[in-house]
Amino acid sequence: MKTNNLYSHFTFISNHWLSRFPFSALAHAVLSLQRGLTGERTLITKTYMDDPHYVSAYLAYYWPVSYTQIEHCLKEAHDAKCDIVSPKAHTLTILDFGSGPAPMTTALLDYLSQHHPAVKHITIYLADISRNAMDIGEIILTNAAYPFTLSIHKVSTSSIAAILDLQVYFDCIIFGHSLNELIVKQASSFDEINNLVIKALNSSGVALLIEPALLATSRNLIALRNFLLEKKTISYSLPCPNKALCSAIEAGASHTCHDEFSWEMPPLVARLAQSNKLDRDTIKMTWFLMFKQSQFYKNENYIVVSEPLLNKAGRVRYIVCGSSGRIGLSASKTDVHAKELGFFKLKRGDVIQIENPQIRESGYGIAEETTIVLIKQH
Repeated sequence: MKTNNLYSHFTFISNHWLSRFPFSALAHAVLSLQRGLTGERTLITKTYMDDPHYVSAYLAYYWPVSYTQIEHCLKEAHDAKCDIVSPKAHTLTILDFGSGPAPMTTALLDYLSQHHPAVKHITIYLADISRNAMDIGEIILTNAAYPFTLSIHKVSTSSIAAILDLQVYFDCIIFGHSLNELIVKQASSFDEINNLVIKALNSSGVALLIEPALLATSRNLIALRNFLLEKKTISYSLPCPNKALCSAIEAGASHTCHDEFSWEMPPLVARLAQSNKLDRDTIKMTWFLMFKQSQFYKNENYIVVSEPLLNKAGRVRYIVCGSSGRIGLSASKTDVHAKELGFFKLKRGDVIQIENPQIRESGYGIAEETTIVLIKQH
């Protein structure tokens, strides 16, 4: 059986949908789509996936990014030894809300085929306002040879109420860049998502939500995580090292939290990014893998959740997140011991162990007796 991965899927996509477009047309469509999805975001909630130029731009540029985003989330879950489905599960039902041409479902199925050999059949519900996008997603999914059989249902909707009307219980619910569109349409979306998780997600199920690392979209997703934790609808979420409410919301309107990682771009994505002067060397996003039942384990490590910040006093400061939440970790920019510890080389997403920090009014500091151990480099 062939191995499914980003490059095998993207080769199929290129041959079937992109080869008839000259590069200049793709590049122009990508820039137009990028402008419509950022800034004033004029394309949000519109059926842009029904436009052949926009759907080709999405497939050429955004599809690989979305696939890689969920692939990253699933790897983080695997490294944390958190099962997204029961190892004994033989059948699964998945909802991809705002699926588009199914990049996230595709990545999830690739992961399941590699790590969950007991699975024999998966039922998939693609939900989107664009029938064309779902049709393309179905073709991509059925082209891949998996060790399990698939049943694919396409639901033309952007309504959570319509999903609840299906009266289906899901093992996994995906919101891939669709929460922000839901919030634009209706202020009651937090309550509706809470209702969906309560009524339609199996007790052992997971919900995976990914949003752009824009200030508004990332803060909305963090606020949703806090809301669902307060309601006790979910018990825990990765990548957070704690079950506490995230303090980024209360810290002020300019505060947020997002993930960032490097990736190997497919050549076409690299050419399109270079042509349009778009930065795609790293992928940025805010994401949570939410567990309805707790898989939480005590974690005494810290995750670096910011870039290094230099204040007027000449101290370099990171925000780190640990078992008690977010806290500052700082050192003088000329501190020799901090340099020896590798403090100034830390990057967002690094997992570290901190011992004997200096207790400062604004958080932790680096003292002579402080040690930092890099547990995982992001």
